[in-house]
Amino acid sequence: MAVTLYPDYKKHYYLIGRVLGKAIYEKLLVDLPLAPYFLEQLLGSTADINYLRSLDPTLYRTLLSLRNYTAQEIADLELGFVVDENTLGRTANIELKPGGSSIKVTKDNVIEYIHLVADHRLNRQTRSHCRAFTEGLYSVLSVEWLGMFSFAELHLLICGSESDIDLADLRANTVYFGAYKEDHQCVDIFWEVLGDLSPKQRRLFLAFVTSSDRTPLLGFGSLNPLFAVHSAGEDEDRLPTASTCMNLLKLPEYRSYGVMKSKLVYVIESGAGFELS
Repeated sequence: MAVTLYPDYKKHYYLIGRVLGKAIYEKLLVDLPLAPYFLEQLLGSTADINYLRSLDPTLYRTLLSLRNYTAQEIADLELGFVVDENTLGRTANIELKPGGSSIKVTKDNVIEYIHLVADHRLNRQTRSHCRAFTEGLYSVLSVEWLGMFSFAELHLLICGSESDIDLADLRANTVYFGAYKEDHQCVDIFWEVLGDLSPKQRRLFLAFVTSSDRTPLLGFGSLNPLFAVHSAGEDEDRLPTASTCMNLLKLPEYRSYGVMKSKLVYVIESGAGFELS
């Protein structure tokens, strides 16, 4: 599809790979949950049928079910070592191996057929895309560096951990501006409210201020710039706002727990962006 619509699609994948490499190099977390089979290819490995579950669960279950078919049931399917690819209404027959169009799938070769279909879907079909993406990634990062990680570790490096936020670490690495100080009454209420939010709400709050809902891999002390809270005046009718590029929360001086919580919950659950004020 990409080849037909965008003849220069490799340049796009190369650029995306470079952008991801830059994010990893700068220790920036990205909400980019890449499929395990794709991560394996980034690490130079070939994905096997076990990874098909993450890409195409229906095809995965269908292929595995073929193992339990009788010889007659397989023969009735009239399968050959080919797959059909539909691109913009045009169907093409792709041979899974040389002469595949003339080779029938039988009980004796069905396991080979299963693995070849999975290999085509996971590796051959996306090879050029993955190669361009990988070249872009490795133009920023060393192959040897990434080779130290498993695909699960690489996922963690890109996206961060989904564990709950360590509020003690966040508070220890927070700076204050304006009227706020560590012992300010509103600051104490603010941290009390954060402690009473659900883990999901705390991640939404972190995303509201920093644009990422994941804890930095090396803790909040590695956040650059550090998480900051700035006094936005005494008008309690105003909503909290944030400057995500500076990890800065602009928090009005709410004097009660109820008002502080209602205002914070409203902004983090509203799904609004820069237009919220």
